[in-house]
Amino acid sequence: MTRTTRGFNLVALANQAKPGISCVRFNEHDVIFSQGDHADCLYYLISGKVWLTVVSDQGKEATISILGPDEVFGECCLWGHQKRRMSAVALEMSSGICVSKEAAIRLMNKDAEFDDFLIRHLLKSGARIQEQLLKKLLNSSEQHLARTLVTLASFAKESRMDITIPKVSQKRLGEMVGTTRSRVNQFMNKFRSLGYIDYDDKTITIRRSLLRVLICSPDHDSP
Repeated sequence: MTRTTRGFNLVALANQAKPGISCVRFNEHDVIFSQGDHADCLYYLISGKVWLTVVSDQGKEATISILGPDEVFGECCLWGHQKRRMSAVALEMSSGICVSKEAAIRLMNKDAEFDDFLIRHLLKSGARIQEQLLKKLLNSSEQHLARTLVTLASFAKESRMDITIPKVSQKRLGEMVGTTRSRVNQFMNKFRSLGYIDYDDKTITIRRSLLRVLICSPDHDSP
C-alpha cells in the first residue's frame, strides 16, 4: 500500500468524525483509565493536565509523570500490551483526542506523517519521563515538591507573573512527590512563609520565586 506524505493533523481527523478518532473532554479528577483496564486506545492531550501513576504489587503508588498539552499517553496498546500498565487521571478540565488501537494501526500503515507525529511525541515523552525520574531520585522531597508545583503552574520561561491554580490536596501532592502528607504540610508552610506561594481552601498561588528552591540545594531528607 502506498504511504502518503501529506501534512498530518490529528485534530482535523477528529473533527471529520473519522472512524475510531474522536474528541474527548475530562473534568477535574476524572479517571481516564486505570491500571489493569483493557488497553484499546491512545490519547493526545490538547489542553489541561493529566497525572500518570502506577501501583506496585505491594500497593505502593508512584507518580510516573504529569502531562501537559501536546503529549501522547496510553500508547502501550500499540506495543502488544492487553492491559493498562498505569493509571491516568485529569488534574483539571482537559481536552484531547482519543484514537482507537485499530485506527492508530490503520494510520501507521498508510500515513507516514502519522508515524512521524507518533515517533516525535513518544521520544519527547520518553525523554521527559526519564528526566523527571532522575530528578526525583537525585533531588530532595522539598525540591521535588517545588518542581511539582511549578509543573502544575506551567511557568513559561519568559513569564514573570504569579499563577493561581485550583487547590490540590496535600495528600495528593504527597502521592505525586512520594512523601507523607505531614512532610508536604511542612514544606508548604515553609514556602508560604518565604513568600514563594500562598494558598487557601480553593486555590494555590505559585510565585516565580519558587524556582529558587530548584536552584538552591536544601538539605536532603533524612533516611
